[in-house]
Amino acid sequence: MTQGNPFNPNTQMFPPQDSEPQFPQFSGNSPSGKTPVWVLPAIAIVAILAVAAVIITWMISSGDNDSDAVAESTAPVFTPETTTVQQAPSTVVPAPTAAESAPVPEAPAASAGTGNTLITESGHYGVGLAATEACGSAGTQASYVLVGAGSAQCNFALDVGDELAGTTVREGSSRSLSVYSTNRNEYVDLSCVKAQDSDLDFLWKCTTEYNSIVYVYP
Repeated sequence: MTQGNPFNPNTQMFPPQDSEPQFPQFSGNSPSGKTPVWVLPAIAIVAILAVAAVIITWMISSGDNDSDAVAESTAPVFTPETTTVQQAPSTVVPAPTAAESAPVPEAPAASAGTGNTLITESGHYGVGLAATEACGSAGTQASYVLVGAGSAQCNFALDVGDELAGTTVREGSSRSLSVYSTNRNEYVDLSCVKAQDSDLDFLWKCTTEYNSIVYVYP
């Protein structure tokens, strides 16, 4: 092997001592003209961070909208109360019509010594009695005969007077009779008791089995 001459520059193994050291020069591009390897990952990281920032911003804004919607949905709704006034039921009772009006009770027949429907003047037979017809004394042996309520006729009442003529009316007196009625063509039973007129004169008050009244002054 041929050894280099240390004094021959062409065969020196080490660079000359007075030469300046050479350092690599870097510019915008690599010495070979290609993009450095670290640029692409940096761009990717920046893009990822930008997308993440957009997503986070969107999520925050949507969260605010959702919270507002929830607040609106959960806010109490006040509905004005309405007060219903119930009217009291009407208590007005319609007046009864003429057909519905209560019947007027019939006045009871007056007894001897009370009101009279026929004779009112004192000193006369039948005063104060509830008589409807004065049959008089003609055709009978009795002093005076009258007819009261019921269907008895004077011809029948005069026959009753004949049966009681001359009798004495006392306190507690009573008589039972059976007198023929030409109107009914049958004998009619009578029950007679003491009575008094307004002048306090005694007489017989007879009631037939058909509730007809005959007054007899014997």
